[in-house]
Amino acid sequence: MTKKWGRIFGLVMVLVLVLYGLGRFVYPLQAYDLTNRLTLWKAGAHPFQSGDMRGYEKNFCDPADPEARGCTCIALIHGLGDDVFTWKKVLTAPSKDWKKPVRIFAIDVERESHYTPGTPLELYEVRNQAHQIAQALKPLCPSFIIVGNSLGGWIAAWMAIQNELPIQRLILSSAAGLRDSTTTASALFKDLTEDKIKEFQRLAYFKPKEIPESVWKKVFEKLNGAHFDKIIEAQQDGDLLDASLNPKKAVIHVPTMILWGEADRVLPMSAGKLLQRAIPGSIWQQLPECGHIPQKECTESYISALNVMLTFGSL
Repeated sequence: MTKKWGRIFGLVMVLVLVLYGLGRFVYPLQAYDLTNRLTLWKAGAHPFQSGDMRGYEKNFCDPADPEARGCTCIALIHGLGDDVFTWKKVLTAPSKDWKKPVRIFAIDVERESHYTPGTPLELYEVRNQAHQIAQALKPLCPSFIIVGNSLGGWIAAWMAIQNELPIQRLILSSAAGLRDSTTTASALFKDLTEDKIKEFQRLAYFKPKEIPESVWKKVFEKLNGAHFDKIIEAQQDGDLLDASLNPKKAVIHVPTMILWGEADRVLPMSAGKLLQRAIPGSIWQQLPECGHIPQKECTESYISALNVMLTFGSL
């Protein structure tokens, strides 16, 4: 009986692997999504929901301490067209990589991933998204380190400006929000084509990955239906950081790190330097051999930079 069930189990596993292999060929994006979910599940990262915000949580803190005393909560906010899986390597990093116990919330910012036709555009303004995320995070922890990448960094900056959530530290990673740099980067998402998506990948990574043409077509179909032009259109002059950040008048009152990949050509380091000058007292940190999405491309050095802010001011 044991041998029989062993053979059946073996056949089932072979069938699963074959179906998965076919799925990766026929439905590569769905297979990618499933792989990410399984990887996070195996690493102990679990889905969470607060209000209308969803994402993944990884808790390295004492599970018997629901108020997170002696624990630092970190909220991760992705950029335009990205999703919560951009933080997969951060969420799956072992506890030894963190200098202090952390409870991580990677937020799946739906209004950064696609525009839903008929939805009021003002809901997509970064100021409104910052408000919505702050309200969703409030019940989860007494205070946060906020980390935002790209357009997520723009949102994170507004969270600090609006001051609706207790924020210990702020990390703006290759952040958009200043007029000139944002206008240049936004051009990549307007009148989207397959060639523009390829160009974005070339500019965003220090070492762009080789992707089969069949997958590029699927990626274009998905992103073309996301209506990024509408999300860009939603941003008003008042959403830009130029008018809000004044080096002579501090509006962000928490320790801030400007974190940039040296090889970022979507938002080059010159844009980061402008942002640093606009936030008095901010710390500059650049990552070698990293592009626009360093949390994916050079996770180890990215977490090291986060640890600098995690232990900021500690003896």
